[in-house]
Amino acid sequence: IGIGALIEVKDATKILNEKKSSPSEKKISSVYIERLKKYYILNQNFLLYHELRALIIKSKLFSEKNFIKKIQAISNLNIFILTGIFTGLEKAKTDMLLVGQVDKKKLLTVILEFEKEMGQKVNYTIMSFHEYKYRKEITDRFLYDVLENKNIIVIDNTIKELKVDNLHRP
Repeated sequence: IGIGALIEVKDATKILNEKKSSPSEKKISSVYIERLKKYYILNQNFLLYHELRALIIKSKLFSEKNFIKKIQAISNLNIFILTGIFTGLEKAKTDMLLVGQVDKKKLLTVILEFEKEMGQKVNYTIMSFHEYKYRKEITDRFLYDVLENKNIIVIDNTIKELKVDNLHRP
């Protein structure tokens, strides 16, 4: 047991296994310094543990907020939903659903930058609004998993779009 903020971990394989299998809240309280091949965890008995943990969470939220802004800047989206790693659902089939027009090259650049910063892979799905409506009509399992599981809806212009579609019908 260390008395400082960080505790060096001698058995790195144990920590790496915890990193892969633990809930996201536990990941936030751990610090992994892989460049140096040394691994550290935040000492939960440290006097300022809660403040340091809050700082790590705020840092992650700030990165996610910038990530969202960058995606919005390179796209014209009807729907933008975050799930998976953004909500703690490790086994989700996608982490991000983008419905609308997206510059795929720029998106890939933004995602790779975010993955490098966060140290996690981001799985994403892009579809047109037409495909989204079709999948919703046929109760597509993948789409309903995204919509019904824990998610963060960043953009949802579907109500406006559906009303406009209804106006054009005889």
